[in-house]
Amino acid sequence: MKKSVLIALVLLLLLTGCQTAPTDDEKALASTPSSSGTVTPPSSSAVPSTSTPATSAPAVDVHDGRAFIYYGPQFVVLSPDWRPAEALVDHLYWVVRSTKEYTLICDEPVIDYTATDTHVYFVKESEPTKIYRTPIGDFVNHQLVYESSYGKVSYMIVMSNSTEFLQFVADEKKFVMLDMSTGECTVLMEQYYINNAYMEGTGDGETWNNWIWFQGKPSESDPPDRQYFYYRDTGEIEVDNSL
Repeated sequence: MKKSVLIALVLLLLLTGCQTAPTDDEKALASTPSSSGTVTPPSSSAVPSTSTPATSAPAVDVHDGRAFIYYGPQFVVLSPDWRPAEALVDHLYWVVRSTKEYTLICDEPVIDYTATDTHVYFVKESEPTKIYRTPIGDFVNHQLVYESSYGKVSYMIVMSNSTEFLQFVADEKKFVMLDMSTGECTVLMEQYYINNAYMEGTGDGETWNNWIWFQGKPSESDPPDRQYFYYRDTGEIEVDNSL
């Protein structure tokens, strides 16, 4: 009996010793999951993202706009289909063309205004002899430019090629030129009544046209608001029939 058991053990050991170790290929094959058990990695790690990176909106150019005094619901600012919804009558605003966003410049009624590429100039009803200016984009920064000694300011303009010279009408009778770089002020014309006026020049402050264009009345008997040329060298007045 013991002999039979011993023989069986010898045979078992011989069979075990004849088995070969698995090759590298067999290990790799055994370690690869079957197709039915494959789990696809998340796309964030397996597939490169093709989405476009987020970009910030282009900056709004606040200088691309215009100043305006709001005169009421009938007043057209940029186009017939756009009006400021909550603007105050006779108040001065700045509106950006691209966004239609508007900003209050002066929190009280304004008589008149003009603007350059960098500043807005205005006169308050409560201070009709003082000309203020504010930088475009910094509308709470109000700077006193000039106080008229010729009477209240009713109209003013800065020509685009002569931005250092502010032209204005004082007391509805005098046409005045202010050199803002020096503070020097000169009365260039006086009439019975002037609604608005301007003079063109070369921009260097040295050469100006001989004529001043104005709308008003040279004398009490003249019709109201006719347009004229006034020649500075002779004092001659000519009716402007071009319009």
